[in-house]
Amino acid sequence: MLVQMTGNVINQTVVHNPELRQVLPPAWDDTIDSILDNAYQYGRQGISKAVKSMMSDVDTAKSDKLEQQVLELWDRVYQNWMSPNNSHGPQVTEEAVRTSWEAFVNDLQKSSEMLNVNALVEFCKQNIGTLMSLLESIWGILKGNISLILSSFSTFLSVILGGGTAVMNFILNSVVFLTTLFYLLNSSSDLYKPLEVLINFSPSSRRFGHALEAAINGVFSASFKMAAFYGLWTWFIHNLFCVKIVYLPSAFATILGAVPFLGTYWACIPAVLDLWLAQDRGIAAILFALFQFLPTSVVDTTIYKEIKG
Repeated sequence: MLVQMTGNVINQTVVHNPELRQVLPPAWDDTIDSILDNAYQYGRQGISKAVKSMMSDVDTAKSDKLEQQVLELWDRVYQNWMSPNNSHGPQVTEEAVRTSWEAFVNDLQKSSEMLNVNALVEFCKQNIGTLMSLLESIWGILKGNISLILSSFSTFLSVILGGGTAVMNFILNSVVFLTTLFYLLNSSSDLYKPLEVLINFSPSSRRFGHALEAAINGVFSASFKMAAFYGLWTWFIHNLFCVKIVYLPSAFATILGAVPFLGTYWACIPAVLDLWLAQDRGIAAILFALFQFLPTSVVDTTIYKEIKG
């Protein structure tokens, strides 16, 4: 769903914002269409020549039929790729491409003489020069950019290993923290265990211990209220504005409500982009951002006032 929404955002951004096309060179569409059409025509001619040379020892009728099937498969793949969502005129579906492929494979299986090994070997011999020149060109490019490739690979490995180490440290620290907190809460009676130890060590600090316990309880209570409110509020407004992605932003807002290292309004960015770019609802995007931002100036202050300290 996330990948699909990202693709829709990019496509709809270009569709609903024609001014972005001005950044591209003049006649960009015509150039791309010409390149694709030439590639299609040259590919068709090359496929026809390859089939004829490989089927030189096969019956002419069978060879022509195989050539026709291969070209039909090529045409359908090209048409399906170029106009998958065309609602006007004839449309080539994936089912049609699959049908052509299955018919081609079935004919090959029924006519074993079409699988001419000698013709395949001869075809490879005739085109070995082209293949070697292509490999030499690729090797020349790789050899000239080997330092860039090695540096990119080392950077990629450092990012992967560094990111993995950070994730592992975060997981281990979280496990240690939650385990310690669980045992401290489980072993506590009326007072939080560290405060109880502090009071027993210094009886004169009893009043300070009770005040500190009330402050800690207030922080935990406020964090729970913030997480619950922003999780439910984000889920509600996402459904209200008919946004496609709901649960991930709601979970993110819940985390930001409990651990406010960022404002909870950051969770609305994907929805704002979806409404503005993909659905072309600019006013709805502005209203959505306001709905997400307004509680931070009212709810946060009200909940934080409940903390005693």
